Amino acid sequence: MKLLKNKRTYNNKINIASLIDVVFLLIIFFMTVSQITATEQLPINLPNAQNGNTPSQTNSESIIININSSGNIYLGSTSTEITELKNDLQKLNNTTNLSVIIRCDRDLEWSKVREVIKICRGCNITSLKVRVRDISGE
Repeated sequence: MKLLKNKRTYNNKINIASLIDVVFLLIIFFMTVSQITATEQLPINLPNAQNGNTPSQTNSESIIININSSGNIYLGSTSTEITELKNDLQKLNNTTNLSVIIRCDRDLEWSKVREVIKICRGCNITSLKVRVRDISGE
């Protein structure tokens, strides 16, 4: 006589729907953060400074203007001309109370930076900062 063995079958299925949601949100997060930090990643050799204020966190209303050694101006990470910069800043300043951070190369003529500062003043931007490299700790 044959004895029947109880064969149990287990339903070992993994529900990955919630895992896909989490991975998708992580991908979106890292894409957004990498896009935000790309504005400061332009290769600019910042001027040295002996003293100054420690930079605070850049808030959402901050816009970064990069000027490289050849005088090319970048509003964020997009290239722009000096004539277009005024129009762009006026549009942005009308929507929010804008804060501007200027990153310029140390080999750049000061007259180019002065032009950008004059444009910012003309657009009624009250918060203007120039990024430098601190050498006081060295």
